[in-house]
Amino acid sequence: NLKHYILILMMGLLAAVSCTDISENLDISVHDEAVVLHFSTPDVSVKGTVADNACESNMSHLDIVIFEYKDSRYEPFHHERVSVSSTPRGTVSLHRTKNDFAENTQYKFFVIANSTVDENAYYKDGQLLSYEEFLHLDQTDKLIHLSGVDHHIMNPHYPQIFLMDGVAYKGNKEPSIPGNVVINDPDNNDDVVLNVVLRRAAAKILIS
Repeated sequence: NLKHYILILMMGLLAAVSCTDISENLDISVHDEAVVLHFSTPDVSVKGTVADNACESNMSHLDIVIFEYKDSRYEPFHHERVSVSSTPRGTVSLHRTKNDFAENTQYKFFVIANSTVDENAYYKDGQLLSYEEFLHLDQTDKLIHLSGVDHHIMNPHYPQIFLMDGVAYKGNKEPSIPGNVVINDPDNNDDVVLNVVLRRAAAKILIS
């Protein structure tokens, strides 16, 4: 049978639809009121039906976009782009510390891996995009269906990384729908450690 790989691009920033425990083997060091983000990818993406491979779990950088929740609406708070290794698991410390966040205030952390849009795309007129503008932000990637092909032999423009996204949460067990988190709780002196499971925005579906 002739088999084809078809890629379906799902560019919306979707919440995870399964629970993942990433508590094992965490090596996280927190100091000086740091806010630490541990990121990982599931062994097999729930958005696709073809088993994962090394190329599709590689990471180049993360965009961390934070919104403050107040008066029943989300207000832009902070964005930073952080370079990471190509391994599917790792830890980064944010440039903002615990004390930069308002006390007892909720925030939502969107994490996007391997975005090909310019870092300036997250801003408009020098200001971070509003929540609504951010949710409508998208990108277009050519030849995404040829990702993983040996680009040195075939074509240097074949993508070698995939767009991924997730919403950060506290605790070791991923909620079915990650929501807001409180960073600066004056009654809690525990380390501020967030987790995020990053899932591919492009799914391969094998059709026989």
